[in-house]
Amino acid sequence: MTGYQLLTIAHVGAAIVFVGTVTMATSRFPRVVLAGDREAAAELHRVTVGYGSSALVVPVLGLALAQQSERLGDLWVQVSLGLVAGAGVLLAAVVVPDQRRALAATEPDVTRLRAAGGALSLLWVAALVLMVAKPW
Repeated sequence: MTGYQLLTIAHVGAAIVFVGTVTMATSRFPRVVLAGDREAAAELHRVTVGYGSSALVVPVLGLALAQQSERLGDLWVQVSLGLVAGAGVLLAAVVVPDQRRALAATEPDVTRLRAAGGALSLLWVAALVLMVAKPW
């Protein structure tokens, strides 16, 4: 097995485990907090923070793959990294703080959390499509 294959396995595996889990947690949080299950909502928040932080390994491995394959200059790689960076900013600047506020509120407003969770999913899928299709 080559180094490139090992990096690819690590990159895809980390995306499945970390990005998949944080996406599930962000999408489930609004419904759970509105149902009044504060304990489960707090756990989903912990998952969002922990797995969201751990998901940083995914673009790092992606950069290593792009560098090893001499594709760092390809537009699809740069756009994919931009989409992933945008998802990270959305997670850190909107989702995590809004989850904290929702946990502290007696009547939480989760409208923005729902939109952010949907946007996160779309960003991940768009990046995935670019990595598979390599259109440019």
